[in-house]
Amino acid sequence: MTPLREPLPLRVRLAEGRPTSEMPAPRPAQARDTVEDARFAGSMRESEVWDAPKVRFDDFAARVRSYGQARDHQMEDAMQPQTQDSELQGWQWLVGTWATEATHPALPGTLVNGQATFEWLEDQRFLLQRSHYDHPEIPDAIAISGIIDGKQSMHYFDPRGVHRAFAVDITAHTWRFWNDAPGFSQRFTGTLSDDGNAIDGQGELSRDGATWERDLAITYRRVG
Repeated sequence: MTPLREPLPLRVRLAEGRPTSEMPAPRPAQARDTVEDARFAGSMRESEVWDAPKVRFDDFAARVRSYGQARDHQMEDAMQPQTQDSELQGWQWLVGTWATEATHPALPGTLVNGQATFEWLEDQRFLLQRSHYDHPEIPDAIAISGIIDGKQSMHYFDPRGVHRAFAVDITAHTWRFWNDAPGFSQRFTGTLSDDGNAIDGQGELSRDGATWERDLAITYRRVG
């Protein structure tokens, strides 16, 4: 009795030209629901094969263009300068670079040179002040002024880790700030010269909230 042989693999039968009855029957034409099947079966014209995806692509492209235009408008809006708070418009005269000369009761007979700059942050809602003094006993400082919680305020910081908050009032020719801290209240008044190029400023200190003594006196001269 001749032993039964295992069926040859499909790839061998195809190579030898043998019958391929074991090959799966093709699916009915109506079951071919993809563009690739339709092209393979020849049941769609070449134009139909590409028209269907083209419609979907055009719709997608239109959505992309619409999204891109919306993003462009958002970027243009973001690049427009912010409207400055009307309460801050009178502060503009402080903006610039100033050379400073300062005296302090703790440093009798010493004139301390330095520099101060005032500039708006990008949204023009906060005014940044940087102060430098050419003396180790008077620390450099940064102060930020603006409308905070509905009030004109200034926050002061220096390298000692000191942070102080002040109320602020700036008019056409006067710059004032003050606080009421128990045991260490401070106030400062600066007066702008008629030509707008100098500020004569005087600070005061109170340790009991009633008696005031002179503190840092400083003159600003505009240099830029």
